[in-house]
Amino acid sequence: MEKILTKNEFSQFVENSKDKLALVDFKAAWCGPCRMLGQIFDDIFPIDGVVVGEVDLDEADEEIATEHGVRNIPTVLFFKNGLQIDRFTGMIGREAIENKIKENLEK
Repeated sequence: MEKILTKNEFSQFVENSKDKLALVDFKAAWCGPCRMLGQIFDDIFPIDGVVVGEVDLDEADEEIATEHGVRNIPTVLFFKNGLQIDRFTGMIGREAIENKIKENLEK
């Protein structure tokens, strides 16, 4: 996963992945559900056509979360062609994550 710490890095990550599905995982090191979700991501990636980044809210520019309406963690945002197309908040299982990725790859 690519770690994103600044607003500029976040924008570059989303813009540079225009031909792919970009997932951005908003998390914190102290968050148990975030760690469980991260383990699922570690298990299922890499996936062709998908890039994954993470924003650790303990280290990152707070403005990134505010601009994207992230109020709870974990929150995962999906981007395609530079635009946010989907999101989920909270811990969901591996099958649900794989289904979300598949659905968003087809958009």
